[in-house]
Amino acid sequence: MATRPASHRARGLARREALLRAAVEIVAERGVGGATHRAIAERAEVPPSTTTYFFASIDELILEALRHFTTLRVQQLQELGGVLKEQGSEPAQIARTFAEILCAAPLQHEVAQFEAYLDASRREPDEQGVVAGVLEAFEGVAIKALEAVGTPNPQQVAPLFVALADGYGLRRIALGHSLDPAPLADAFHRLFLSYRDAPPGTSLPG
Repeated sequence: MATRPASHRARGLARREALLRAAVEIVAERGVGGATHRAIAERAEVPPSTTTYFFASIDELILEALRHFTTLRVQQLQELGGVLKEQGSEPAQIARTFAEILCAAPLQHEVAQFEAYLDASRREPDEQGVVAGVLEAFEGVAIKALEAVGTPNPQQVAPLFVALADGYGLRRIALGHSLDPAPLADAFHRLFLSYRDAPPGTSLPG
């Protein structure tokens, strides 16, 4: 069987990547309901038929865009968490580093992420699984950070870490601009110390 030339495959991958980027931008600007095949293709500057060539439906395209960019972000944070743990970094440094990276994420990616969260509540269970996987991936990042500071039972504390980050992210979206990472770093630091010194199931200091 003949194989496609490498240049043809490269063009195909570039077009697919362009569609994923365009999907995130459109969802961030117009919401999931405003993300159509035509709008995404126009933003990606490709023929309208390109979307259906790579994706069976608009839902598949949107969910894959969310998964793709979340995976890149999670990989960056996971690698960072591993490095910080190996270096034996102090809790304050770990909290500051994670807060700076989270606050530096492109705003449109964050908007698209929360749009997908809301849209997932109206989807079928198998489609909701993509968003659940995104949350699990971020919790995996949180576990690495918590392990790095010596927190007992990090799996139990990780959802709180993610909820704190998401809450700050929502505030950033509502204001429409980047926020100072210092307050988030301080909150992470306090969470680290509280649960390191008083594991889940024990009373925290008042």
